[in-house]
Amino acid sequence: MTRHYSRPRRFKSHHHHGVHHHNKRHFPHRGMHHHLKNRSSDKISSWEIIIPIGVIIFILCGFVYLLIFASEHTVYYRNPTYQEMVDFVAQDTTDSNTYSWSNYTCENFAHDVIEHAKNKGYQAGYVRLDEPGGYGHAIVCFKTEDKGLYFLEPQLDFIFPQSRMDDMIKRGVYDIEVKYGSYTAWSGEYFYMNLSGYHIDWSPNWDIIIK
Repeated sequence: MTRHYSRPRRFKSHHHHGVHHHNKRHFPHRGMHHHLKNRSSDKISSWEIIIPIGVIIFILCGFVYLLIFASEHTVYYRNPTYQEMVDFVAQDTTDSNTYSWSNYTCENFAHDVIEHAKNKGYQAGYVRLDEPGGYGHAIVCFKTEDKGLYFLEPQLDFIFPQSRMDDMIKRGVYDIEVKYGSYTAWSGEYFYMNLSGYHIDWSPNWDIIIK
């Protein structure tokens, strides 16, 4: 009996010249696919650049405008020289006003002199004289460029240096004598009050001082 042997199947080898080839399909990497898919979304819109730049420019322009506006509307006052102060006091007529306990007191005299000085471009200070128990009187001062601090009794046009003020504080008495004419005030011919110190305000709030 003759036996028939089936010929074994031969499989084509994938080894060629020592290179092994896998019979697999190759797909793009999922991360790369996602990157390619969203590449268009990564592009920055021109409006995303224009809008922030426009906001910055707008803020800078507003800041520059405020600086220019403030500089044009800000008035600067200077300290007068001693002679300018003397000339101003001689020309000012506030001392001729009539004192009134109810309507026109020392605060009003000081206010008017200071405002008149500002009209001349001069810086003047509001001086509060203190008695041992508190507030006592109001006068004016000037910080002259060449001779330092000087005080002015606005009701008498009496100018005196800081050394005179220091001496009065040391003695505890504010006593300004009338050296000319006739004047009716607290003591008739001169000011006299107990004095413990003083305070200078270069930017007084008149709404609070003059009520």
